[in-house]
Amino acid sequence: YPRRVVADCQREEMADKYLVLSLLAPILCSYVSSTSSTLSAPHDLKTEYLNDPLGIDTTKPRFSWKVIESNASQRRNLHQAAHQIQVFNGWLVGTNDSREVGTMVWDSGRTISTDTINIEYQGKALQTGTVYIWKVRWWERSSTEGQPSAYSELGVFSVGLPNDEWVAQWIGSPDSRAPYFNNGYTHPLQLRTEFELDTTDVKQTLLYVSGLGYYQVYINGYRRDNKTIGPYTSYFKRVLYDAYTLLPWLRNGKNAIGARLAPGFWGNNYSGPLMFRLQMHVEFKNGTTVKYVSHAGPTNETSVIYTQWKIQDDPCYQAHIYEGEHYDARQEEDGWNEPGFDDSHWRLAAEVVSSGGVGDMHGRMMAPIRKSTSLTPVRMTEPVPGIFVFDFGQNFAGVVRLRVRGPTGAVVTMYKGELLYPNGTVNNQLLPVNMTTVYTLRGGKEEVFEPSFVYYGFQYVQVFGYPGKPTQESLEGIFIHSDVAPVGSLEFRQGIHADILRGVQHAIQWSQQSNLMSTPTDCPNREKRGWMGDAQVTALVAIWNFDMAAFYQSWILSMRDEQKLFGTGLVPDIVPSGGKGNTNAKTDATWSSAYTIISLYVYKHYGNMRLIEELYEGYKAYVDYLGSIADNETGLLVYHKYGDWCNTYPRTDEIPTTGPISASFHYIVDLEILSYFASLTGNSNDAEKYKKKATVLKPSFHKYYYNEAVNGYVNGTQTQNVLPLYGDFVPTHLQEQVAKSFIHDIATSNHMHLTTGAVGTRFLLPTLTKLGRTDIALALSTQTTEPSWGYWITQNATSLWEDWSGVADPTHPPPPTHNHIFLGSHGSWLYETLGGISQNQTSVAFRHIIIRPPQATLSPAAWDDMCHEDEHATFNLDEVAGTHDSLQGVISVEWKQSPFSSTLFSVNTTVPISSQASVWIPARVSCRVPPASSLTVTESGQTVWTKGKFVAGQLGVLEGRFDEDSYAIVFTVGSGQYSFKISAQ
Repeated sequence: YPRRVVADCQREEMADKYLVLSLLAPILCSYVSSTSSTLSAPHDLKTEYLNDPLGIDTTKPRFSWKVIESNASQRRNLHQAAHQIQVFNGWLVGTNDSREVGTMVWDSGRTISTDTINIEYQGKALQTGTVYIWKVRWWERSSTEGQPSAYSELGVFSVGLPNDEWVAQWIGSPDSRAPYFNNGYTHPLQLRTEFELDTTDVKQTLLYVSGLGYYQVYINGYRRDNKTIGPYTSYFKRVLYDAYTLLPWLRNGKNAIGARLAPGFWGNNYSGPLMFRLQMHVEFKNGTTVKYVSHAGPTNETSVIYTQWKIQDDPCYQAHIYEGEHYDARQEEDGWNEPGFDDSHWRLAAEVVSSGGVGDMHGRMMAPIRKSTSLTPVRMTEPVPGIFVFDFGQNFAGVVRLRVRGPTGAVVTMYKGELLYPNGTVNNQLLPVNMTTVYTLRGGKEEVFEPSFVYYGFQYVQVFGYPGKPTQESLEGIFIHSDVAPVGSLEFRQGIHADILRGVQHAIQWSQQSNLMSTPTDCPNREKRGWMGDAQVTALVAIWNFDMAAFYQSWILSMRDEQKLFGTGLVPDIVPSGGKGNTNAKTDATWSSAYTIISLYVYKHYGNMRLIEELYEGYKAYVDYLGSIADNETGLLVYHKYGDWCNTYPRTDEIPTTGPISASFHYIVDLEILSYFASLTGNSNDAEKYKKKATVLKPSFHKYYYNEAVNGYVNGTQTQNVLPLYGDFVPTHLQEQVAKSFIHDIATSNHMHLTTGAVGTRFLLPTLTKLGRTDIALALSTQTTEPSWGYWITQNATSLWEDWSGVADPTHPPPPTHNHIFLGSHGSWLYETLGGISQNQTSVAFRHIIIRPPQATLSPAAWDDMCHEDEHATFNLDEVAGTHDSLQGVISVEWKQSPFSSTLFSVNTTVPISSQASVWIPARVSCRVPPASSLTVTESGQTVWTKGKFVAGQLGVLEGRFDEDSYAIVFTVGSGQYSFKISAQ
């Protein structure tokens, strides 16, 4: 019998010690669990930041896991003291990919380490195209060496195929019409082949497949790829493939592989021909492997079996990422992707070579784009006879699933948009694209159709040509986005305008997901492109809300690819750029700084040191490039293109004034980040060099941009002042007056409204909190008149708009869309300040957490202003709950203020194992200032602070101190669950 790991016993070592029969598994598992440690087994195993990835791009994978304590309120201050990882050869069986274990290739032994993130494989050389199984257990520092946790459930990964191991050809149409016909559009294709296989001797089958642009793949009629559209990369440098297991779907005897292929971004933005590449590795029980590959003709490669591939036009006759998808169901051929189909009328496939070339093959090391939420229309109207309008009640990215019955040849057209005209029909004039779906009925029975190769951004769908009258159930919305796991939540439970904050958080999450399509895009309807500035200012928002570790790593690699295409160190403003580079091009540093800034976030939140090491020379080349286009006299970078995009000023006035100061600011930030990266990677000379350059440029920045007449910078706008305030560029003797000027512009000149755009909004609220004016930041975040986020919510917005007004600027078309993410850049402030969750500046991956409710950020000046207006003033938010599932584990906070009760403030928080936290308990929550000596703090009912002193002895509460500036008591705690309450005698 094989050493099978039975599903109910996956966490134990028994596969290493026994020949386990399925019949004995329950008995043996019962025995093991009865003798195991009280420590919980590790969970959420990740390889290269992904759960069970197949086709990873490295033979030195990094492993991560989480450890938890089920009784965290009683067992506190726990740290992992050691771990043990075991890796085996393995294989996957069944449709649910059950794991079977072979020989061990690495046993780390008991390794002393508190780290649970990015533990690098150190065993025998891993083989490409091979599946591996792994598990891990841990020791807590207070446990004895003989009492580890149980082993985790089994994780799996496979090492993919390097470029030189691909023997498959790119194949496609031999037709001279390809790729351009059908009124200028590329016609999607179907491909198929058949082969014979004796599955009784097969141990494992792995499929590697890629398509340019988008593909679907079928095995014996079964759709095997679990995604929608494909990933978008810099195709001239890097093409991604997917890896799947196949054995459960193969038949003993004849088998068929079918595929559908459409242009995607490759055809629409790169003008590339349709290309398909497939390589199937069949491993037999005797240890031999054969490969079935896409190939236009026989090959002399050993172990390669040639099968004839044929192609045919797909029933989808238009699939354009901007114009929509058109499908004629009359052209469907039943069984085309199953064995035995008569394909004698199909054409032979040919090898296809792109005139521009294609990049090397790499595994798709990020989550695929998938369907997620299904939406039902909230209403259907008929504003014009025969024209039906469906309102989904939510602006989102995706497609519509149509249910229809009618005669053969009937044509249903669906027209999508974000707004309605006054007469109730769909207004698509905001978007210079024709977002239509056209479906021609096959006839005879109910038909269900949804587009396969496009996505749209919309809330409303206008239908005409529908046979008879549809019902609300005739359409169903399908939300589509990169399948990144949600890791954050915020509940604004009580407070003035808490409903506004709830609406804004909802809109942020929907717009963020609508613009995660393997790259972060600007909008899901008009451009759908990876604008670097949009992504740079909202990257932290995405990281707080979703698991972005693998997603951003992949996109940063695309930035590196683009940098190589341009060849000057430049990173373009859009990635992927859709071209092959231009040595004469220039970049706007505000946008291209996404290269360094997002890399910094990925390191700080996910501990991704390997990315910094591998791309260090690229970061250096980029920063040196910026220096090469800087002003010779001042050393400052003043070249710009976009300014503070979409602020409240006319663009003709704003871009020339804000563009230079933003470019200079980001150049200095890039120098500081590069210095930090240099110190991390041991490049001490570079660290000193770039730090010195940044230090020298800050006084130059002040001299060049400071305007004494406005007590601020340039013209004294909010953006022009917030950049130097946030970056600490303001000389010490001027900081107070610049801050006053900045605050006066917000609170008085603009009557508590912002004027910032894409750049300034990112720094606006964090800078106010830094200045101790979180009260003003909260007022801005809950403002309900234009311009504000709250104004959008009062206008029933369910996503974020591109412009504060939501209407066109007549001086600068195109008009704004209603599903853009960049003006939601304050979403990170919602977590860090209102939610009260952040990490220490020197912390990486939340090893030292800060739990600091917003009341503990208010300065005395803030209270003076608040109480001058109203002697009963309090902070206008009473209760918030937030969570963030970091790689270290779940961090949670619930805080509540009760300024006129005996318990002034309460904080409940959870700190993950191996982390510590500084927990700030505000002592001042109203205009009344309780004497410090009168304060008492309890934790789970036990006194931990009284009469101005810390009271030791409560488990996990390590120390306490009083912070005079914020009038708060700060406790240092270890892992666990805590409940703090503060009162005044």
